[in-house]
Amino acid sequence: MSLNLLVGVVLLGAAVPLRRTPVLALLAALAGLLWFVGDSVGPLVFAHRAPLTHLLLLYPSRHFRSRWPRWTAGIVWVVSFSYPIAALEEVTVLTFLVLVLTCVGPGPVRALRPSALVAKKWSGSGLGRARGRCSRSGSRRPG
Repeated sequence: MSLNLLVGVVLLGAAVPLRRTPVLALLAALAGLLWFVGDSVGPLVFAHRAPLTHLLLLYPSRHFRSRWPRWTAGIVWVVSFSYPIAALEEVTVLTFLVLVLTCVGPGPVRALRPSALVAKKWSGSGLGRARGRCSRSGSRRPG
């Protein structure tokens, strides 16, 4: 089995575990289908990038949470079906960088900052209240 065939089958097969979310399953199946179509129809060789990028930006939800991922997905759909543009190496690298920046953008990065984690952990959380009760009752924390 060639690697090309394996990638197409994996993309198609990814739709099976995603079947509970029809939008995601459709995007995975479309990416697999376009992977095979790109082999036989030259100008569609990069078309699989659009549904795959859309799937990566959308997963695990069914809706975009902000405009930036929505715009990114829309631009990738246009670029992926425009062979002269999608064939440029610079566009491939730029698409990859925008995808990475979109996935790791301000939302997740902000949530992972140590100060945010400490504030979230101790400000009114159950853990903060439980710690206070343990210290007042004279018992030690298990551990």
